[in-house]
Parts: sequence; C-alpha cells; structure tokens
Amino acid sequence: MKTSSKQERINLIKEFIKHKEVRTQEELLNYLESQGLQVTQATVSRDVSEVGLQKKGTGYYVLAEEIELKSIFKTLVKKINSSMNIVLVSTVAGAAQTVARYIDSAKISGVLGSVAGDDTIFLLVSENVPARAVVKKLKAFKEG
Repeated sequence: MKTSSKQERINLIKEFIKHKEVRTQEELLNYLESQGLQVTQATVSRDVSEVGLQKKGTGYYVLAEEIELKSIFKTLVKKINSSMNIVLVSTVAGAAQTVARYIDSAKISGVLGSVAGDDTIFLLVSENVPARAVVKKLKAFKEG
C-alpha cells in the first residue's frame, strides 16, 4: 500500500460518492484501501468534512455542492430541452449566468461548455454523449 496525497484522496472520494451510494465512512475507508491507499479512519473523517459530504434523508452521503446545485435548479430553472448536441436551459430572468456557473463547476459528463445570456443557457454537448442524457441529468437536479 502507498501513502496518499490529500488531493488524491479527495478526488477519489468525490468520484466514488458520485457513482455509488455510500452510507458509512468505513465504506469510504475500504474503497480507498482497495485503490491502494493507506489511510486511517481519522483521515477519512477529516476528508469527509473537507469534501463537504452530507447525509441525505435516505442515509447516503451526497456532495454539499450537489445539494446546492439541486436547490439552484429548483429555484431558478424553468425548462430544459435539447436539439442535436445542444442543450437549452431556460431560467428566471437574470439567473442564467449563475446557473451556468453551477453547471460548469459540476463538470457534467459530456458538457463541453456553456454560454449564458440573461435567462437562457446553451450547453454544447460532446458528439459521443447524447444530449438527452445531459437533459436527464439536469432534470434530475431540478426534480431532485
């Protein structure tokens, strides 16, 4: 086993939480060890706090930024549609740039970039990712 850098652990924890339902710090510890990292429970506990993991009602950890993103979407996003490799997000007046910043920071798979006006955001989606998959992900934030 190798010792790990803090940033390496943080990145692994974020990716694991995004793709797997995790209830305990022990699950995170076991995952990090399965990735060849030597960590202690105390280290995992500090990392959980730093990453901003929170438990949702179901008892699973989620990233605090995801909770914030869902709140932003529920409040500010009106409609989400797609055409070919473009996703159009309609927001309340004046909110497009704020929502686009959150979308950009979420690093949603397939989204190459965004352009925001006053109440409209255009997202350019990679050719190898269906725009409807991005729409589905964004709608999940809104319905969330």
